Amino acid sequence: MENTSARTEAETALALLMCLAREIPRLSDTTKTGKWVRTVFHELPGRTLGLLGFGPAAQCLAGMLGGFGLKCLASASVPDSKAAERLGVRLVGLDELIRESHYLSIHLKGNCNGQPVLAAAALDSMAEGGIIVNVSDESFVDTAAIGERLENGRLAGYGVCLAGPATDHPLYRFANFICLPRAGS
Repeated sequence: MENTSARTEAETALALLMCLAREIPRLSDTTKTGKWVRTVFHELPGRTLGLLGFGPAAQCLAGMLGGFGLKCLASASVPDSKAAERLGVRLVGLDELIRESHYLSIHLKGNCNGQPVLAAAALDSMAEGGIIVNVSDESFVDTAAIGERLENGRLAGYGVCLAGPATDHPLYRFANFICLPRAGS
């Protein structure tokens, strides 16, 4: 039987990724103002999705993405080589994962001990114009560094599931930032 919370997390990550890759929030807002804007979307086939963490939700997401033509990489503290082989996912180290990924989906559990996994240097090694979705705790990323890269165009988008309401989140000012409440929060 499939883990329902893992499937929900995977579906949320997929929704955030698709909204950012297809610029749905921006295009919706623009269309509502009466402007008709055509855009060139991020093409998924041939691109690489990095899964930071490879537990049940990340594995479910990898299974869902099979038909999209994405190459999948995963980095995990306890790699599941049987699941990776079954899903066509290549297990790599963290540095290679970040460096090779056009899209990055964060599925980490636990505590980062105050040291974000995705700090400025790691973000700078990611493919330019990349998209990050974070369905884990926001402490795994350096939010200020994300904001700088959204502003200068180094990142094309960031989507996150927030643990609670935040009326003054530092990334709200970016059109290429989207957020949802975390399931169960």
